[in-house]
Amino acid sequence: MVSPVLKPGMRSVNAYFPAGKWFNLFNYSMAVNTSAGRYVTLDAPDDSINVHVRGGSILVMQDEANTTRQARESGYELVVALDEFGNATGDVFMDDGDVLEMGVNQSEWSLIRFTSRIEGDSVVVDSNVVNGTYAQDHQMLVKKVVFLGLKPESNQNRTTAMFVNGRMLRESEASYGRRGRFDVAEIRGLSHYIGKDFELKLKLRSQPK
Repeated sequence: MVSPVLKPGMRSVNAYFPAGKWFNLFNYSMAVNTSAGRYVTLDAPDDSINVHVRGGSILVMQDEANTTRQARESGYELVVALDEFGNATGDVFMDDGDVLEMGVNQSEWSLIRFTSRIEGDSVVVDSNVVNGTYAQDHQMLVKKVVFLGLKPESNQNRTTAMFVNGRMLRESEASYGRRGRFDVAEIRGLSHYIGKDFELKLKLRSQPK
């Protein structure tokens, strides 16, 4: 959700947030947690835009690029924003941007759906590839996953382990830390085809401080 400034010279914006947990998409902190829709005044400096993702959503993102081809080659990032129950869903539709009739020729598009849930001390993300032909042909990869809204444990340090389809990834890079009231985990160094079904599991291990 984008909350734009609509008047010249303003340094704040009074934005409406529907019920839920809302995370800042740039620094991953939780900006708003409300059980009913309400207006919230946000700082709006000249060099930033207020963009928030609602808990319960999975976003598929890419790095900045000058062309769509460069963007496709940069790889994909999953942003998993958990709701109050530890769940999230999302999907992504891909094509070359030139086809006029979407979803006709299976070689010209892909649709992937994602779900996430809490299982014990782990967060699990499943992908369901409705049609993966286009993504597979262009070798599109998931390279990073960010988990937002993880519940912290007091007086505990946490370490993480990442599994893809049951196999532990020793080459991945993980960072874990507190962002406001919730914890955030970032997993880099992944290299999995987005056009193929997969299960990602983030296992959280707690240790006394």
